[in-house]
Amino acid sequence: MTSADPVRDRALKLQNEVRRLEAGAQGEGQAKRVARRVDEIQSALAVLSGHARAARTLRRLTTAADISLAGLGAGRDDLARRAAGSIPSDSAFTAAKRKIETSSSSLAKEIQAAWKAWADERLSALPDRRIAMLDQARQAQARATLRNLGGLAAAASVTTPVITEFTSAYEGLEDELGEAADVPEELLAVLDRLSRNLITLRDISDDEVALLRAYHMDGDIELRRKSA
Repeated sequence: MTSADPVRDRALKLQNEVRRLEAGAQGEGQAKRVARRVDEIQSALAVLSGHARAARTLRRLTTAADISLAGLGAGRDDLARRAAGSIPSDSAFTAAKRKIETSSSSLAKEIQAAWKAWADERLSALPDRRIAMLDQARQAQARATLRNLGGLAAAASVTTPVITEFTSAYEGLEDELGEAADVPEELLAVLDRLSRNLITLRDISDDEVALLRAYHMDGDIELRRKSA
């Protein structure tokens, strides 16, 4: 054995060690990449899952909510097929995420349209004028509930909690107003005039003002001086 052999052996061992370290670093980088992309997919799926729950909740409330849940797993299923034999590439993760987000956006729009139509219909059917017939202590709370219902009906993001809160509050107010007396015709006539036209104080009589005050409706009427 020549004197060069020990040097060569050490060089080969060092080379192998470098390759091992490089392989380990690449493996660690690959693991971090995959973990990051999986987190992105899981976040997108969580949003889609929330929309799917809202759609199912809404479909239980009304048959008019014709919201399709078909094909929601397309992006996830494609990624699962690509991961069967090897680690998916970045482009595979990106394509899967795009499909999931497209499905999520489309479903959210369907839910929004169905929700607004249903919630607005429910609010229109609510005999809210009977609030004037409730005890004075209950009127403010009933009106606050009605305002909250309007806000929920116009919610930009329709989730299961939004639907649940609306239905619960609506049913409570509906039951309460269902037990209240009908609004007297003379009061109804005044309210109709006020809601249809912009009138001056001259156009409303003292008796009508007294009627509004008697039913605690005077707090709902605004007076504004015309500009000179």
